[in-house]
Amino acid sequence: MKKSYREYYILKMDIKKYFYSIDKNILYNILKKRIKDKKVMWLIGQILSAQKREKGIEIGNYTSQTFANIYLNEVDQYATKKLKLKYYYRFMDDTVILLKNKEEAKMVLSKIKEFLEKNLKLELNSKTEIFKSKQGVNFCGYKINEYRIKVRNKGKNRFKKKVKALLQEIKAGNISSKEARNYLTGHLGYFNIANTYDLERKNIYLKNELKNIGIIY
Repeated sequence: MKKSYREYYILKMDIKKYFYSIDKNILYNILKKRIKDKKVMWLIGQILSAQKREKGIEIGNYTSQTFANIYLNEVDQYATKKLKLKYYYRFMDDTVILLKNKEEAKMVLSKIKEFLEKNLKLELNSKTEIFKSKQGVNFCGYKINEYRIKVRNKGKNRFKKKVKALLQEIKAGNISSKEARNYLTGHLGYFNIANTYDLERKNIYLKNELKNIGIIY
């Protein structure tokens, strides 16, 4: 995008109260088109009808996460096949699209918004916006631009709190270093993807503490 257009635009979309807004009847019909096994569809019907409301699925269930992704696959197909969007990225209900100019971004936003309302009965929330590429974008817990991937402050603070709590547990003899390391595996993997030189330099004491107790090597 940088080579082709120098300055391009980013459309970032977020769905209003996503899990609570999923229409169960629409979801069931989407699944029914793909799944021919009547017993599986019966089971899905039981899961969806466990809560006696027309809209919304339970947050946290593995089935809910799967259903939520399948539901928005309808938008994926529309965006990539109908609108022919090349740089389209989605994680759950958080979507980022790279477009060559502001006019195209506005047009795509209008079409996707209409598709969501008409076909899935979903609305975009106030986090949805269009901005210049030089601002970078917050996506999947990172602040991303053409030159680097940085961990967002929210992620840094969460990690620091987790480490301090684990250090106290180790010193109190409640858990071992190995157990603490297991707790932090996901966090450390998340940090390894990003450019964290400044973070490591500013938190050298924390890094030494982690080394001393065998959480990192």
